[in-house]
Amino acid sequence: MSLQELSDATGIPSSTPGNYEKDENVDMSLGNLLTLADFYQVSTDYLLC
Repeated sequence: MSLQELSDATGIPSSTPGNYEKDENVDMSLGNLLTLADFYQVSTDYLLC
């Protein structure tokens, strides 16, 4: 899945997950964390590890 496809599915701008992947010291908002956890059907703890 591309970042654009993820953006289209979640409403999160495509640059945001890219910054998370690159670990660019980006603080993940609670809203984005919950959206991604729901989308991937994983816990928020899993995403933060």
